[in-house]
Amino acid sequence: MEIQLSTLFSTYLLTSLFACLPLSLHASEKEAPYSWKTFGYEQLLKPEFFFDILEEQNTLEGLTRSTGGITVENYKNIICSQQISITPGGVFDAASVTIQNIQNDIKFISNITTQKGGVIHTPGNCTITQNLGKQYYISNESNASASTANSSYYGGVVYCRGDFELSKNRATICFAYNVARQRGGAIASETYCKIRENTHPILFTNNLALKEQGGAIYCRDCEIANNSGPICITSNCSPIGGGCLATSSVAIKNNSNLILFSNNSGVCDQPVGATSSGGAISAPMINIENNSGPICFDNNIVDRNGGALWFSTLTIKNNGLVQFINNRSKWGGALLIKNNGSCELSADNGDIIFDSNCGIKSDQLYRNAMHCTAGTTLKIGAKKNRCVKFYDPIQCTYSSPLIAFNHEDYHQGTILFSSVFVPPSFKLNDNFMSYIRNPLTIHNGVLAIEDRAALAAYQITQTEGTLRLGNGAVITTIQNASPQTTDGCTLALSKLALNLPSILAKGAEAPKIWVYPAGSNNNYTEDPNPTITISGPLKLLDNYNDDPYDSLNLSHGITRVPFLYLCDNATKKINIDALNVEAINDHLHYGYQGVWSPYWEEYTTITNPTSVLTANTSHRLLYADWTPTGYIPNPKYKTPLIANALWGSVYTTLSGMRTLPSPVANPDHFELSSQGVLLGVRQHNRSGIRGFRMESSGYALTSSAATKIDRKISFAFSQQMSHIKEHTTSNKVSSKNFFGSVQLRLPWLTASLAYNYGDHTAKHFYTEDNKDSEGNFHSHTFGACLNFTLNRSPINNAFIAPFIEAVAFRAMLSGFTEQGDFARKFTMHKHLQNLALPVGMIVQWAYDGHLPTTWQIQLAYHPVIYRHYPKVATTLLASSGTWHSSGTPIARNAFSFKIGNETQILSYVNIFLNYQGEGSSSFFSHYLKAGSTLTF
Repeated sequence: MEIQLSTLFSTYLLTSLFACLPLSLHASEKEAPYSWKTFGYEQLLKPEFFFDILEEQNTLEGLTRSTGGITVENYKNIICSQQISITPGGVFDAASVTIQNIQNDIKFISNITTQKGGVIHTPGNCTITQNLGKQYYISNESNASASTANSSYYGGVVYCRGDFELSKNRATICFAYNVARQRGGAIASETYCKIRENTHPILFTNNLALKEQGGAIYCRDCEIANNSGPICITSNCSPIGGGCLATSSVAIKNNSNLILFSNNSGVCDQPVGATSSGGAISAPMINIENNSGPICFDNNIVDRNGGALWFSTLTIKNNGLVQFINNRSKWGGALLIKNNGSCELSADNGDIIFDSNCGIKSDQLYRNAMHCTAGTTLKIGAKKNRCVKFYDPIQCTYSSPLIAFNHEDYHQGTILFSSVFVPPSFKLNDNFMSYIRNPLTIHNGVLAIEDRAALAAYQITQTEGTLRLGNGAVITTIQNASPQTTDGCTLALSKLALNLPSILAKGAEAPKIWVYPAGSNNNYTEDPNPTITISGPLKLLDNYNDDPYDSLNLSHGITRVPFLYLCDNATKKINIDALNVEAINDHLHYGYQGVWSPYWEEYTTITNPTSVLTANTSHRLLYADWTPTGYIPNPKYKTPLIANALWGSVYTTLSGMRTLPSPVANPDHFELSSQGVLLGVRQHNRSGIRGFRMESSGYALTSSAATKIDRKISFAFSQQMSHIKEHTTSNKVSSKNFFGSVQLRLPWLTASLAYNYGDHTAKHFYTEDNKDSEGNFHSHTFGACLNFTLNRSPINNAFIAPFIEAVAFRAMLSGFTEQGDFARKFTMHKHLQNLALPVGMIVQWAYDGHLPTTWQIQLAYHPVIYRHYPKVATTLLASSGTWHSSGTPIARNAFSFKIGNETQILSYVNIFLNYQGEGSSSFFSHYLKAGSTLTF
């Protein structure tokens, strides 16, 4: 047996090509931002997996054919190859078949029947469940010679008249290179096909249904549900339903990993009276709901209807990312809706994206996402911060009972039509123009047209929804679907907005609102029937439907910005009497401040009937000049967290310095110490600036050497992991700190020097926008301490010693730039400097018992005599707007309490435990160390 390995899934989605396509399609010089990981399914078919089955083999025991049910269970493994049968079922034929609890691999390779079911045939149910090993169903066939082609050959692997269930399996499953002459290249079920609750990848690849339906799967109802492993249906082929055909419904729901239909096609032997349709799925009803993992339909191809999906009813909602990429068909590059059908798309938890899908017109490819046939109901919507992105146009050219955008109250997101990825070689107007020859209502949210995309509509009505126009956008009139006339064509644009960053881009053109001329064949005239009314306040927005003044650099004046172009008739049909262009200055906003000065310019031309572009004679252009006056940073971009990270470095440096020996500790000739360190800090909100909570833990190693005249030198090294969490937000900094210090002790004086290197990762979360950013930086912190302890006053085994210290810190951080949403650049302008003079008293007493013990208590007052807060310059990259942050103000006066115990447990071994608490009106900190000392 020879296992073919030539056509396997091993590519990223954007770089996949159209199979069997004489006219190649390239996305464009600009690439859409799609990234997918490769799952390496090709490894499932390496020849070494099958070295032991090159000849006929069957490890099954007991009956494989029975009038009753057969259950195959508790095998160590199964290998069954090259079994040939002229009766139904190449291996199994029974009233029902169950394969379960197999411990290792299951391999059914190159089994053939001249009837139904290349491996399994049953008039009842077939269940494959709870198996622990990998499963391989390779090169099985339900086939016969062409002379007997009128018989029924269903199910290259499985045929059942009852339900087929593939569930709760815990290893990879592969159906590859299986063939059925008619239906179900791998699976054919007359009722349900259920693929659910599987934890590992399932792959259907290169399966064929040569004559009829369902390249991989044929059934009445198909359910792919509750799987935590990816499901990949790729490179299968059948005239109808290249990947899957269901005569009733397909439900893809509650899956947490990738669901991929890729490279499926309808390029097989054509059945009588049928056409190649539904490259990935063909079914009357398709529901794709509640999937948290991504869903992708990539590079599926058929000759006629629905490159990816062919259906009567489609519902896509409550999913994560859903993509239709590179699909191709004559009608409906990605989707084709059958007569009187319906399509509802809702981007709820992730975007829905259509890109590089193509239809075919006069043997030429053109960009197309969907084709609506007569009687189609179309509903498209997106939740706030979500988007349905059409980088390919749509066609709704037949009569429709309803076309509604953002029809639900919670649809506050964006429906985007953009031609940004259309390559220059695509000249046909259909690559840019979406046709809606019906009334269109924009209920809520935003309908955005930009980057040369165009929308031709018979009627437009806005209730609460906004129409946002960007670079090169076109809104134009068009004839009704039936009868084909522009009588009654009205575009009522009552809430118009302009995408300012798009309009200000290099080479951008003003959005165009156009009364489309009448006529054809190089004989065009101005159409007197349509009317366009533009009213209400004009708004300026950015790509996220926010104020644009933090989305681009408006620090300098700009003149003659082309805002809007009205292409009209000599007898004007575009009414702008109620359009308030001065409203762009009306509302308060963050970001750059300034004044727009809008003005209209008008000119007329002579009709040139040879082109639609030259038939209109009245032209009005809205320009505006910008005069900047200042900048106000948006609070959502301001953050004290980076400056507060420097305070975190100071706290960990101080924590490290506390691992050095106490200035009043009895000197030993030589000692080694290891200790664990815990630190907790809570800084309250102050002066309107958010505080933080900090936790740190780590270890320290110290060594000391002393002379006979009470002089001592000590060294310390510490490594600490710290986390800072900002109050009332999810913003946080995670840090690794590496500390080193030296201490010199003289009579009455102890001096210490310290250095702390911090490696930090800061994460900021914009919860309302469902966005985040991240940046990495490092810090350098220097510390110094001078301690003067006065004469001790011994009383028996105790003494009291007053002291005064000078503790100084200097901290700085490296500049860095965030990655992610609303990215910012942070630059250190002024370092953090702090000098405190703690003054207090130490009380110590000793107990000479069986285990000699020393107790120490310290009380101190910590006044700050000099402080220079850090100043971190923050620049929002999108706008180059800059402001400064100094972090949360910290009180200048604090008090501390310390208690410690050291116990000698062996002649040369001591253990110790110390706690110190420090508090002020703005913060409180806890410090705990525990360890042991080896003395000589």
